[in-house]
Amino acid sequence: MSDYIKKEDVLTLIDTGCLISNSNYNKEIKLINELPSADVEPIRHGYWERDGHHIRCSECGTYFCITDREGDSFPINYCPCCGAKMDKGVAHR
Repeated sequence: MSDYIKKEDVLTLIDTGCLISNSNYNKEIKLINELPSADVEPIRHGYWERDGHHIRCSECGTYFCITDREGDSFPINYCPCCGAKMDKGVAHR
């Protein structure tokens, strides 16, 4: 998995002298500013709300059937609709 940092944080480190910069200071700043931004979204955490034969995402409210067509329960650790990680357990109604 990739690690993401904010350009502003790197520029602050350079400006405060926390990063060693050589005589190419202006060129380094220009290169950092020209870097493309990553399309990153914070991870959402939620839980399944169990209601009879359905589960509901605590984040987006979408309902899903607990079992697949063969009647086997399908454990899923994320919401296929909003992408929330289901790591906060299951609530029963």
